[in-house]
Amino acid sequence: MRIHTLAAVAATALLASAGVADAREPSYSPVQTEIVISDADSTAVKTLSCEWTDPQPEDMKCIRFNGDPQTAFREIEKADGVRADVTTQSKYGRSKTTYSRRGDNTWLVRISRAGLPFETGFVCTSDGQNCEEWTTMGGKSARKAVKAAAARL
Repeated sequence: MRIHTLAAVAATALLASAGVADAREPSYSPVQTEIVISDADSTAVKTLSCEWTDPQPEDMKCIRFNGDPQTAFREIEKADGVRADVTTQSKYGRSKTTYSRRGDNTWLVRISRAGLPFETGFVCTSDGQNCEEWTTMGGKSARKAVKAAAARL
């Protein structure tokens, strides 16, 4: 899967969770995003927080991080982190995305949404150029799905 496809999927997911206004409604729904980048000891090394109704330039740091895994990976590495937890709240509920570096230097992106019985995500190469999607109903099957996705890289 090429990265532009993944970026489009991620952007679609972000917009779906953020609530894009329809043509009759001139404004967006309120959105809050918090990003916590942690090191190997689970110590927060950087935090980004954005809140908007109509995105402004200062909100783009959160939108880019959440919408493009290459941006997320780059920001995590720049902060000397190995993981980032992103929580987004909108009128559609709370979603959580976790980016974490795996032992083989690939990245695991795990996406869950409050109230939904499944998880989805991607396993990506260390540079984020190639990613494979996985979806599961959670639990032990998540490990199998992630392993299968990693084998497809």
